Amino acid sequence: MIFKTIRIKEGLAEKKIDLMEKVNLIHSRGNSCGKTTLLRFILYSLGYNIPSTKKIKFEQCEVELHLQSSLIGEVVLLRYSQDFIEVNIKNKTQTYVLPNQLYELHSMFFGTDNIDILKNIMGVFYVDQEKGWTLLNRGVVIGSNHFNIEELVRGLAGRNCQNLVLKEAKILRELSKYKQIFSIAQYKQKLEEEGGELVVDSFHLQSM
Repeated sequence: MIFKTIRIKEGLAEKKIDLMEKVNLIHSRGNSCGKTTLLRFILYSLGYNIPSTKKIKFEQCEVELHLQSSLIGEVVLLRYSQDFIEVNIKNKTQTYVLPNQLYELHSMFFGTDNIDILKNIMGVFYVDQEKGWTLLNRGVVIGSNHFNIEELVRGLAGRNCQNLVLKEAKILRELSKYKQIFSIAQYKQKLEEEGGELVVDSFHLQSM
């Protein structure tokens, strides 16, 4: 997937940026010149839920991205709402509702319909200066986009571990419950050793 051009429009102001075919280095001599904003706009134009920067509100902008995909050819994405994105492929336009159809949209570009890969692929190619590199841990890439190394590895290996994941979640819930019970038991024992009493809050139900 190669990004070719991106057009950003806010009110009457409009900016078009042409990207080179091979390597693009986004830089400036000073800070706060728009480097982070441009990178976030590229992600936003792909349908991701990306937080705005301080100087510009993404939801008030119209963003058009032209890209070349080795799988489906030239693609034009037009986003002027947080709730949907228009995709034009071979002069045919289709609208995708966000975030419900985000993985369906990305499956065309990334060449996979594996949800574990699509959920975590941003953490492989994007690094935000506020969060740092998240490839070797579990955390937030940017905004509400999370990264989980176990999910990515399962996806790349083509393993369906849904039953094991559900079993693990159940065990973790049980462990949490037992830890709470143990903590209460320790507290009660401490009170008994100190000669105190365990105070229990009471309440009365009143009929309406």
